[in-house]
Amino acid sequence: MLGRFQRWRDSALGPSRLGLLLSGVVVVVIVSALVVFHSRPPVYRGDVVKVGTSISLWPDTAGPGSTITVSGAGYLSHEALRVYFQRPEQGVIHTVTDAEGDFFVPLMVPKTYVRGVQYFVHVESSTSSTQRLFSFTPLHLSPSDAHGQLSFGSLVLFGGAGFVANETIDLMWDDGASARSKAGTVVAGSDGSFSIPLTMPSVPSHAHVLLEAFGRTSGFSTSIALTTSPGIVLTPSSGSAGTRVSLDGGSFGRNEIVTVFYLGTLVTTTRTNSEGAFTASFTLADSDQIGYLPDAIQAFGKTSGMSAAVPFVSQPSVTIAPTSGKAGTKITVKGNHFVASATLNIYWVDDSQGGSGNQTFLGNVRVSSKGTFTITITAPAGVVKGGVYFVQAIDQATGKGAQAQFGGK
Repeated sequence: MLGRFQRWRDSALGPSRLGLLLSGVVVVVIVSALVVFHSRPPVYRGDVVKVGTSISLWPDTAGPGSTITVSGAGYLSHEALRVYFQRPEQGVIHTVTDAEGDFFVPLMVPKTYVRGVQYFVHVESSTSSTQRLFSFTPLHLSPSDAHGQLSFGSLVLFGGAGFVANETIDLMWDDGASARSKAGTVVAGSDGSFSIPLTMPSVPSHAHVLLEAFGRTSGFSTSIALTTSPGIVLTPSSGSAGTRVSLDGGSFGRNEIVTVFYLGTLVTTTRTNSEGAFTASFTLADSDQIGYLPDAIQAFGKTSGMSAAVPFVSQPSVTIAPTSGKAGTKITVKGNHFVASATLNIYWVDDSQGGSGNQTFLGNVRVSSKGTFTITITAPAGVVKGGVYFVQAIDQATGKGAQAQFGGK
């Protein structure tokens, strides 16, 4: 009996009938899947199907109080939307998509926020809710040229970011020892950033100073630690023999002796204060060098070993007598502090003409061993009443020289 049942089963479930049975199982699975798929149908409005929405922010990182642009796509045609930052209580912007289901709107981000909290821009409609992460610009303060050398008295451009749009920002120097001193005040731009040139203070050798930025509206603050190298500021930065030159030096050692040299000759000795700064002055003596002199003035710290150098423009001088007249007037020209035994070219310059055609060569003169000369010239034709003219003495070797003004009568 059992053997006959097995033969019947094998004949009833042959290869072809077994295939039909498996096909039936596949059909059942597909039908079940379709039922599950259609259990959450897409959203229809007329003949339009809403398949997916997306939004973007530009920029997606900005300072507090800035205005950003929110845009989106994939919405229904002419669909009403609500756009807001973090919570509806912050303020809702109502807008409507265009015929393609796109939109863009400006959105002002709040002026205050809590660091460490994630913030989102939300876009909602009656059928969907989408959000996009927004980041506030981190507070930042630094010199524009991070690799540049910061020296006492130099003008350095600093930039900052992460403050409230259009707020006033106070900048302070803090050396940790004396009271804070004001560095400057600046107003942030619409993106919360700013730039400001600041003159570097004296920071004693091996010490540092904090530059601090405080936002008046936001209450935000940030700082950066800086060190400076020694430097010298001159007043004036050019002159002839007899000129009194004042020096402001800084970023040397505290309370140390500093020696000052002009063209290798000791001209004065001074002492720094607790900030490594000093003031000094000296009178220029005669020199056989004129023009731009690199590293002409040097200062050396006796204890710290720090040094600084600054260029100086050594100028000769020219005087004339008389200082006004007509064409044909005899003019005595005298010069001082020129290069000894140099040859000079004497020119007449008509300031009213401009360009290279205004210079007339009048002759040469030899400088004495003391750097002086005297020559008599004649005012050329063409001198008019009220005209402005110059007598120039130019060193042939260096192209440097000086001039004196003559007025036409």
